[in-house]
Amino acid sequence: MTDPNGEVEAARARAAANPRDSTARRDLAAALHGLADRLVARGELDGALAAYRESLEISRCLRASQKEVSAVVAKMGDALVMKSAIAVYVAGNDTAWSLGSAGDVFAVHGDRPTALALYRKALTELRAQAAREPDNAALQRDIAWRLRAVGDALAAQDEREGALAAHREALTIRRALAAREPNNAGASLDTAWSLGAIGAVLEGQGDADAALAAYNECLQLRQRLAAADPGNSGLREDIAVTEAMIARVQERRT
Repeated sequence: MTDPNGEVEAARARAAANPRDSTARRDLAAALHGLADRLVARGELDGALAAYRESLEISRCLRASQKEVSAVVAKMGDALVMKSAIAVYVAGNDTAWSLGSAGDVFAVHGDRPTALALYRKALTELRAQAAREPDNAALQRDIAWRLRAVGDALAAQDEREGALAAHREALTIRRALAAREPNNAGASLDTAWSLGAIGAVLEGQGDADAALAAYNECLQLRQRLAAADPGNSGLREDIAVTEAMIARVQERRT
């Protein structure tokens, strides 16, 4: 296995020995970028940010492409968000947003049990708020969103029954929101996402008929949305993905 710190030091030595060699400096920027990515994966965010900053400074001096510079800036932003979310969690701030954001960070780091616990705490907070504000559609959307996160986390741990229950509850909420706002494309899109998630869990359980029913309803929703917004390339991609899911299930049945 390569040592990212060693790669950085070797690249740094080459750049120092050849200060006018743009290739050596570009290699150093790439090595720093790779080191930063690995540090993020390990949760060492301060070190990652320092490496990203140095990589960014070199890239700017070399007049790197805007795409390259933007990629580093975006990763720095992600690392700062992670750092902030973890700090909020450690400080014991129990707001639903901070709990959910901290859960997202732990999920990114592969700590699914901690992420799941935080998502559930966020749900408890959101449900309490919704009980006080039963007509608040935004809170209902947030509950559905966190239920999906719970479902995804459970599915990743192969806990399919729990995942299915969470996704189905999210679907019930999203159907109700879509019924209240029939012209809200976002509400219909959310409903389609839940149907797709349910179909995936059912497919994993080997329930081909139920999976196809969910996928087909998801496809119909997306086709209707695409017909109303023909220039939306994202919807066309979603339709293609759903059609591939349906074809896969049908092929396995034959």
